[in-house]
Amino acid sequence: MSAPAPITLGCKSAQGTSNGDDRLSSLPDAMLHHMTSFLPMPEVVRTSLLSPRWRYLWTSTPFIHIDHLDFQNDIGYWIEVDMMEKFVDQLLFLRDKTASLDEARIFISHSDNGKSFAWIHHALKA
Repeated sequence: MSAPAPITLGCKSAQGTSNGDDRLSSLPDAMLHHMTSFLPMPEVVRTSLLSPRWRYLWTSTPFIHIDHLDFQNDIGYWIEVDMMEKFVDQLLFLRDKTASLDEARIFISHSDNGKSFAWIHHALKA
């Protein structure tokens, strides 16, 4: 039995075009913001690791979608309420204050210390 033939890529590799350009990163911010609007907010922030172009893109996103379910582990248990609160606090603190905020959705099951009211107040001021 002979070995399977290797699969060759065409002129465009998985990393971009043949000359090394990243065509996704060359899209305008508005298009990238639209694409990331379908991701959970922790994933939006993680896009900063993709390339230098994406490093601060999340800070100017025109939406904030926080869902307490994004802070559960794989078997459905809360990882830690404090972790979600710290994430949202840092998200709001580091967000570009000059960028418009068109939409804010905050879904939480409970908040013992009034943080949710502060988050809503911050979103209304933006």
